[in-house]
Amino acid sequence: MTAPTESAPMAKMLTVFLGTLIILNLALAVFEYVLPDVELPGSLGILMMMAAAMAAGQIGGTAAKRRLTLKEKALFSVVATLLGLAVTFGMLWAVFAWNGVPFSVQLLVLAMSGEMMSQAEIDEIFPLLVGVMAVISLVICFFAVGWGARTQVKAMERQAAKAR
Repeated sequence: MTAPTESAPMAKMLTVFLGTLIILNLALAVFEYVLPDVELPGSLGILMMMAAAMAAGQIGGTAAKRRLTLKEKALFSVVATLLGLAVTFGMLWAVFAWNGVPFSVQLLVLAMSGEMMSQAEIDEIFPLLVGVMAVISLVICFFAVGWGARTQVKAMERQAAKAR
């Protein structure tokens, strides 16, 4: 493993993360459209974010030829979390628009829970819910990007050892 002389290509990593996340979300939407009766686990979004972060980590590990530093993983996880939240709300907005329903937090809560809540209740719980989602995303992205980079560097080391 080499010293961190070259920084990881953060823009490329975030592009791979965002592209992978969008492709996985579109594949999920097609799957749900084709097979609407299949029950999917609620943790599927977490798994998709983890897969996207690992793919980005592999790109970073390959480009830098080393594991990612703590600072690189932290920066990636913060920006990836913000991008993930934007993609989530963008996809929800698109679903609402596709069905001709205006996007609002109150209608989102109704669609997700099946329960009508007052605006005061939503104002109380929604920031907490988004905050918890953001913290979970930060932790998952932090560890997954590091794991992706580490496995890629180990694979490159094994390949170099075989070439000798």
